[in-house]
Amino acid sequence: AGLYWDSSTCEPCPAFTYSPTNSTECEQCPDGATSRPGSASCDCFPGLYKMGEVCVECEGNTFSKTGSYSCTDCPTDSTVSSDHTYCTCNNGALWDSLRNLCPLQNTSDGHHSRT
Repeated sequence: AGLYWDSSTCEPCPAFTYSPTNSTECEQCPDGATSRPGSASCDCFPGLYKMGEVCVECEGNTFSKTGSYSCTDCPTDSTVSSDHTYCTCNNGALWDSLRNLCPLQNTSDGHHSRT
C-alpha cells in the first residue's frame, strides 16, 4: 500500500496522493485532505472529519484534529473556534486539548469556578 507500479519498479505515491492497494497509479486526496509520500490513505485537515472518501466540516460546538473520523464536542462552558480546530474556555482558562476540558479557575475569594 502507498506504492504504484511505474513500468518496472514500485514507487511511493507522492504527497497529496495515496494508493490503498499497490496499483498502476496513485489517487488524488479529496478536498480538505493531505497525505505524506507513500501513503495508503489521506487524512482530513483539522476542523474536518472523514466520512467515507470525503472530508466533511464539523458543525455546531464541535472540533476535530488531523485525521479524525468524527468531530468531538467542546467541553461545557467553552466555545469552538470559527474553523472548528480548537475550543476556548469561557472562563479564560487554557483549554486542555488532551483531556478536552476547561480547568477550574480560582476566584478572587479562593473558590473554584468554571465560569
